[in-house]
Amino acid sequence: MSKKFLIIVLAISVTINLVAVFTLGYYWWEIRSHERGMMPHWMGMGHDWHESPLRHKLNLTEEQIEALNKNQEEMRTKMLPYREELFEKRKALMELLRDTEPNKVLADSLFKEIVTLQIELEARVFDNLWYVRSILTPEQRGILEALIHGLFEEHRPPSHHMPPPPNGGRP
Repeated sequence: MSKKFLIIVLAISVTINLVAVFTLGYYWWEIRSHERGMMPHWMGMGHDWHESPLRHKLNLTEEQIEALNKNQEEMRTKMLPYREELFEKRKALMELLRDTEPNKVLADSLFKEIVTLQIELEARVFDNLWYVRSILTPEQRGILEALIHGLFEEHRPPSHHMPPPPNGGRP
């Protein structure tokens, strides 16, 4: 009886260890992919437009794919300083939580800098979308606009932000 029990426990232990190793390996790969400038696979876009599901949905030509890949690489280079600076500003903001007293002046200054950077980043993304749109044919633009519209509708914030109070808010 004890040998069977020992074998079962050993098999369960090996299974748990294998699952842990594969899970850690998967997350390590995702983090390394991000560090190399690749978008994670779960976001639906690989390293370039050749791997993108949008390539097939939009029926992109080889010339369009090359132009979009070049644009994507340029955009990645332009966006990196914004992302790094945003990270540093947010990190500085979180460092303020270590102080014993709140430093509202510095926090407000960091908030303004973060918002300014986010506005600049969003403006670059918007300009880039116009460039991508200019590469597409009118039919492809229509498909892309429908996909973007669907994406925004799918991720629309709920109309209420908090659940209703229990008992109608009465004590």
